[in-house]
Amino acid sequence: MSSIMNKNKDNKKKVVLNIAILLIIVAIVLYFSLKDNFNEIMKEISKLNPIFLILGIILVLAYRFFSGQALHTLTKTNTKENKLPPMNAFKLSLATMFFNGITPFATGGQPMQLYYFKKEGVNLTQSSNIILQNSILYQIALIMMGTFAIICNKTLGIFPNNDILKNLVIIGFVVNSLVCLFLFLITFGQKFSRFILNKGLVILAKMHIIKNIEDKKESLNNYITKFYESGKILIKDKKAIIKTIIFNLLSLTCLYLVPLIVIYGMGDFTSINIVEALVASSYVMIMGAFVPTPGGTGGLEYGFINFYGYFITGSNLMATMIIWRGITYYIGMILGGIVVAFYKGRDKK
Repeated sequence: MSSIMNKNKDNKKKVVLNIAILLIIVAIVLYFSLKDNFNEIMKEISKLNPIFLILGIILVLAYRFFSGQALHTLTKTNTKENKLPPMNAFKLSLATMFFNGITPFATGGQPMQLYYFKKEGVNLTQSSNIILQNSILYQIALIMMGTFAIICNKTLGIFPNNDILKNLVIIGFVVNSLVCLFLFLITFGQKFSRFILNKGLVILAKMHIIKNIEDKKESLNNYITKFYESGKILIKDKKAIIKTIIFNLLSLTCLYLVPLIVIYGMGDFTSINIVEALVASSYVMIMGAFVPTPGGTGGLEYGFINFYGYFITGSNLMATMIIWRGITYYIGMILGGIVVAFYKGRDKK
């Protein structure tokens, strides 16, 4: 009992620490964003049409809705039951947004998903399968959007050659591709999974972190077998794979279009079109994927200013960046926090 209480205290301390780090980084970003032209930026922000602000929030909600439907699709495939109804999947997706937003590399969302899946009556093995499978298919969608952006940029010449930005985008693209490959090997490669986990157990045993290594090996090998069998079930259900990728593509598209809506809301309908916005946002998100701060704070703003700076400039650019970040991140965090506070899951008999 005391160990559980200590663990809960440690988790709360981590959340508080992550929030404190986030607030410090946000304060630094806002300071450098506003320090030179505070009055002008505030004047630009005041120009935002409330209708477009609402449209931006709707896009963020659609982003999380489609993300939730990806989880809903995979839950049906792995459990053969409707254990995560569409509306509950949407709530789970919003809650994920909160925990991803307060942790570096968005690492807090998936452990939280395991907890909420349990509330929905999905067992640990099934929920682990669902989360990992969705991670793979999400990475595929992200890479597809990135590939689309690179092809469009090469074809249309949207961005002039910029070695720094080009290298950052390449690094982000490679990192996302390697993550996708690693997740794929973990899910569908029994030998690879057993090798990684057994080596990890040996290291932990030498560090005296775990005991009874043979029992642990047997338990993990049984878990890997179930994991692999679940992977084979997913491979057979090509319809579920396609649907999940499409849902993730729709989710990303909604997120990527928010800056365009903000720019339109500021009264500028000529500086940038839909394709240019999708390409710019894709590059920004690819760069932000390897920024080791809660919510990618700092890195995403840097990417936004540099890529969208080709279309809008000065106070308008800074105001657009602040509004975009407010809609996609801070409002999303608030909505996610509300869901976390009231999420109960379904009543189980």
